[in-house]
Amino acid sequence: QVPLVIFKREKEVARKLEFDGLYITEQPSEDDIKGQWDRLVINTQSFPNNYWDKFVKRKVMDKYGEFYGRDRISELLGMDKAALDFSDAREKKKPKKDSSLS
Repeated sequence: QVPLVIFKREKEVARKLEFDGLYITEQPSEDDIKGQWDRLVINTQSFPNNYWDKFVKRKVMDKYGEFYGRDRISELLGMDKAALDFSDAREKKKPKKDSSLS
């Protein structure tokens, strides 16, 4: 079981990241220890670890990637280059059927 405090904090950070663009459009002040810690956490490969929405980084990339640059967002979120290329993965899921029968 996941401690409720950890789950709630990951949910709060993920929601702020996705809906408010926090840490993308604006940075926490130097005095905001909690905000600075959150910036470190979202940069890890395992974030979100306990929160149910595992695709929050992908949603943030889709929403803010074109405006702020996919490379900058991927660096901020700690995403590798392979994670940026999910447009090809969606196309590969639906193979084309060959309608020519012999």
